[in-house]
Formats: sequence, C-alpha cells, structure tokens
Amino acid sequence: MKLSTTTLAGLLVFGRASAANLVAVTGCTNAYLQGSYGGQIAGAVSGLTPASPSSGSAITTTLALNRLVFDGQGIVVGTAIANGASATSQISGTYTVNNDCTVSMALTDSVTGQQTFNGVLVAGGDRVYLARMETGVALSGSLERARNSCTVADFSGSYGFRRAGSAYGAPGNTPATIPSAGCVGMINADGNGAFTLFETTAGVGSANWNASTGTYTVADDCSVALTFDSSGANVAPAIRGTLTNNSRSLFSIETRSGVPMAGSFSSQ
Repeated sequence: MKLSTTTLAGLLVFGRASAANLVAVTGCTNAYLQGSYGGQIAGAVSGLTPASPSSGSAITTTLALNRLVFDGQGIVVGTAIANGASATSQISGTYTVNNDCTVSMALTDSVTGQQTFNGVLVAGGDRVYLARMETGVALSGSLERARNSCTVADFSGSYGFRRAGSAYGAPGNTPATIPSAGCVGMINADGNGAFTLFETTAGVGSANWNASTGTYTVADDCSVALTFDSSGANVAPAIRGTLTNNSRSLFSIETRSGVPMAGSFSSQ
C-alpha cells in the first residue's frame, strides 16, 4: 500500500484541517491479504441495540480465536474456537480488499452460521482490524500474519502479557456489579513444553507477584494450549492461544473464576 498526500490548499479553515483529507491510503488489492493469519475476536452479544444490562436483556461475553488462510484472490478458509468450547468450528467465505485498504468479509461458521465483517489493513497487510456488522453483535478484533505451521519450539523464551475481561452475567446486572478481572506479567517458555509464569492481578491494592508453572502444547496450526500445575483464585485453569508475528506474539482466551478474559503476549 502507498500514501498519496492531497494538496493542503483550500483545506485549512481557521488553522484547522481534516485529517481524512490530508492523507489517503491507496493501492491495496486482495493480494495484500494472503497467507496464514491468527486472530482474536472479543466483545458482547445482546438481543438489544444498543446492549444494556440494566434494561433486562441477557448479554453474553464472547471470545474466540481464529486461524484463517487467505488465497490472495478473495477466498478464505479456516477454523475458530470460542472460549469454553471443546471443539473448533470450520470457516469458509469470501473477502474483498478495496483500493483504500478497507476490507469486507462474508464468512460461514459451521457452528454459528453467517458472519459479516468490515475492517482495515495495516502494517502493509501484516495485520487486520475487524468489526462484526450484525445488529446486536458488538464484536471486534485483530488478525495478524502467522507462520504456515508451528512446533513446540516456536513458543520459546520470555513474553510479557496483559489479560483482561468482564462477565455481564444475568439480565438486570448494572455495570457496578459486573465481575471483571485483569492481570499483567511475564511467561518463560522453555521451547520443550514447560513454562513458568509471573503475574500481578489488577485491583488487589498492591503489586503481589504470583508464580505458577505448567506445561504447554503447540499444534501444527500454531494453536497453543497452556495447562497450569496448580489451581486457585489467582491461577487460570487453562489458556488457549494462537501464535502470530513469526511467533513473537500470541493472542489468548481463557475463563478465570467465571470471567472470560482475552489477552495478548509479546516477546521481550
């Protein structure tokens, strides 16, 4: 993609200008979105528009990991797994990359059915920001270029992370009663299936760093599963993830004490 700068003449009004008119991105095609991508979708689904917990509508926090392969010509296939699900769903569909680097996707999920997304390419096509378009579905997320295949050795070294989420719960819950969780920390993966993790939990009043150990697997499709050796209020029972950015990054989903959490890990 390339940037074409329009003339400033006539755009300045009382010392101000429209940013949208100053710089335009052009030159994108379907070929910019090609190869394997890992991604994460997060948000909420409600029967109301807009969603409002206090009005009596049940709102479901939704998290999912995606593995999509784009052919560079408008066809996409892949898989998805929702937080708490035991099996992946199959995805197929079409996509269009417009000249201005905006993207539209029409997907069919073998479990949830038809899905429509709009988005934008960034970082030369290495990343895509997406939002789902159906009424009452407040979901957005990212896709990031990934390797075509991975092994356990690809998740190796030290990564910093943040993980956070909220559970809307039953109809009638107000924002003040919605349980939330968040943490930051570091994980060291040995490249052979064992890890050590240090994290501090948000909202506990002090920086208490908790240490955990566990094991992990990496599948051929670059999906990661972390299992902790112990359990407790400050330890997640399991974390699922997908490696991206040449294995320097990882998107994650999990449930901690009933709270769905989405996370991102970056190599240090």
